[in-house]
Amino acid sequence: HRTAIRWLNQHTSDGFSFFAVRLSLVRIENSPYAPVLEVVEKPDVFERSIQQKVSSSNLEHYALKDEFWSAFLERYPETQQLGVKAGRHPGNYIPISSEHSIEVALWVGSKKCGVYIRSGWGETSEPLIELFSPYREQLETLLGTHMGPDSNNHFFSKRLQTGHDNREDWPIMMAWLKETADLFIATVTKTVP
Repeated sequence: HRTAIRWLNQHTSDGFSFFAVRLSLVRIENSPYAPVLEVVEKPDVFERSIQQKVSSSNLEHYALKDEFWSAFLERYPETQQLGVKAGRHPGNYIPISSEHSIEVALWVGSKKCGVYIRSGWGETSEPLIELFSPYREQLETLLGTHMGPDSNNHFFSKRLQTGHDNREDWPIMMAWLKETADLFIATVTKTVP
């Protein structure tokens, strides 16, 4: 149990601290028993302060992602119905097939952004390889990129060489992400049965 408490203290945010205590009872002569709590596992304050310094340097990075996706939804509110959400996450995933587990992913990083197709969360790439292979040449031509999958099991990956650190490029990035996602959705749904 101590290992679990240690893991929780190392992997949860600063608002949470976990302790493991050992309970014993003591009795002095004929007095009633009294509990004694001994702390056997506690958060490492030094480690937490290091984590806090590291995580606070990342706060701006993730705050920019939240700002970006919020601005994206303001500009393209219809994408919320497709599954696009504001938040501190790098990507949004739009399911495009009820028969097959296919998602169009839009992502934004500090220096790049992109669109790709993937299997559903936790699924292998093999079903999509089988599904896309007969239409590979046509899809590659229409989407303007190679099928893949790449080392991350992403298909038809496209990137734009600018990211959320370049606020002045946000309108260009948003338009490109929306147009590219629309192209991917329309092309795959019309080409692959």
